[in-house]
Parts: sequence; structure tokens; C-alpha cells
Amino acid sequence: AEPDGSTIAIQNASLFAITPLAVPEDEATSIDDFDVVGGVSRDDYVLVTNADSEYQSLEDLEGADSLRYGTTGVGTGSQLAQALLFGDLGVDATDVPFDGGSPTLTAVLGGQVDVAALQIGEAIENVESGNLTPLMVFGPERVEFLPDTPTATEEGLEVEVAQYRFMTVPKGTPSEVTDRLTEGMEATFATDEYQAFNEQNSLTPMEISGDELVAQLDEDQQRYADLIEEYGISLGDAS
Repeated sequence: AEPDGSTIAIQNASLFAITPLAVPEDEATSIDDFDVVGGVSRDDYVLVTNADSEYQSLEDLEGADSLRYGTTGVGTGSQLAQALLFGDLGVDATDVPFDGGSPTLTAVLGGQVDVAALQIGEAIENVESGNLTPLMVFGPERVEFLPDTPTATEEGLEVEVAQYRFMTVPKGTPSEVTDRLTEGMEATFATDEYQAFNEQNSLTPMEISGDELVAQLDEDQQRYADLIEEYGISLGDAS
């Protein structure tokens, strides 16, 4: 697209911080190919089980001989979070990838997998209705939509994985254009309608600058790379 501000995209962190760890280098997408306008929101992953499952706590998972965990696809935060979790716990677990959140949700509700990591917006309705039990969230702090669900860090696990979204434009877009887009984003963030949208979709604001966002992506990718090396995880294959 021409770098004139007429084409924008909302992209997610896993495409740049996790997928490059799961695919060949020539298939990976680099954030260097874009200009980042700014952060938008975070939609953290929550580890859930079927409410009828025998696994209703972290202690139950630690005692399991083997598990099947559903992910929303190869190279996603859902896959990485659980691969790191079971690597940390030393539990034999099999990755069952699905194509997105909906089939993963269906699988854990139907008992085809023992656990799954879903974005909170995908899981919250079934958590609130009692169909799913939330065990932990993988983000940096507790989420207001699940205030009683601890973070992985609180459970003593070094498996923080966050999914967040941000606006990009084609590389080389003039600064006066990105400045106008930034002003528009800030004005939108301040509206009651937008804040209500976040609440309805269980989204946590992550309204940071483009430079801060890129620094966060770089930090996350390095941290994830170090962790998968530490646990000997291959994201390209079922683990």
C-alpha cells in the first residue's frame, strides 16, 4: 500500500513476537516492515477447563500423568503459553491445535481437550455461565473481568504471555500523517462509546506510543525465545 495514511491495519503481537519462533525465517513477518502508530488494547489469555473436568486447579494439573491442551493455532500465544506452562510444571502434555478461538472453545466445552488457553473475550461468557473454570491468566497482572483469577506469575510460574493489538501503517508514512492518526486514536480512546466497547469485549486498554509498543514487542520476542530454548520447546510441531 502507498504510505499516505489511507491504509491502516490493526495487528496483533503474536504475529511478530511468537509466530517468527514457529515458522521458517523466510515466512516470518517483521515489525520493521511497518511504522507503528500506537498501542490499542490487550486481550489476555486465560487457562480454562470444562466445569465438569477432573482438573479444577493448578494442583490438579501438576498431578496429571498426561494432558491434551487445545490451542488457537500454531505460532499463537495460546500455544506458547501452554507449552511454557506444562514445560515449567514438568507435565507430559500434547498440543492439539485448532483454527482459531471458536473451535478451541468448542473442544474444551465438549471434553475433546482437557484444558485450553483462550483470549478472555472468547471465554468470558462461558466462565460467567459456569460452563468453564478459569485457572489462571497469562498476562502481567490480574484482569478486571476475572478479578479472582490469579496470574501465572502469582502462581510462581515464569510463563507470562500477553496478546495485544496496535495500529500500523505502511513503512515510510510521513510523520504528519501518523501524528494525525495518533490524535484521532487518542480522541477515540477518550469517548464513552469506545470505553464501553472495551468493557463489552473484555479488552484492557494498552494505549501506548508506537516507540513503546515496538520496544515491548522486541522485549517479548527475546523473552519468549529464551524460554522456549530453556524448556526445549518446538512451536512448529505439536509438543
